[in-house]
Amino acid sequence: AVTAMVQQAMQYIDETPDLETRIELIKTLNNVSAGK
Repeated sequence: AVTAMVQQAMQYIDETPDLETRIELIKTLNNVSAGK
């Protein structure tokens, strides 16, 4: 389930409006996937 959610979120990275948001999203994904 976590893997599917992360893959879904990866698609959103391309749609982020700016670099700051993109970095935050990547950090969050990293934390989530590290904790699974």
